[in-house]
Amino acid sequence: MKIGWGWKIAGLYSVFVVLILVLVIKANNQHFDLVSKDYYDAEIGYQKVLDAGKNQASLSKSLNIHANSSDVVIEFPDEFKSKVLSVGR
Repeated sequence: MKIGWGWKIAGLYSVFVVLILVLVIKANNQHFDLVSKDYYDAEIGYQKVLDAGKNQASLSKSLNIHANSSDVVIEFPDEFKSKVLSVGR
C-alpha cells in the first residue's frame, strides 16, 4: 500500500501538534518558585550578608587564623586593637 504525499504531510503535522501539546502540558505542570513567601525577611537576611562582606572588605588586612599543637591563634586587623572582643555562644 502506497501512502500519498498529502497523508505524509498530515501525519507529520499531527505528530508536531501532539508534540507541542505534550510540551505545553508538561510546562503547565512544572512547579517553580521565583518569589519566596517570606521575601522581605529573606531580603533582610541577604542584606546582612552583603553588609558583612562590605565591612570585611573595608578592613586594613584580613583575619588570620593559625593553629599549632596546643593553641588556635586568631590575629585581628589593627582596627580591633582598642575594642573588647568576646566569644558569643
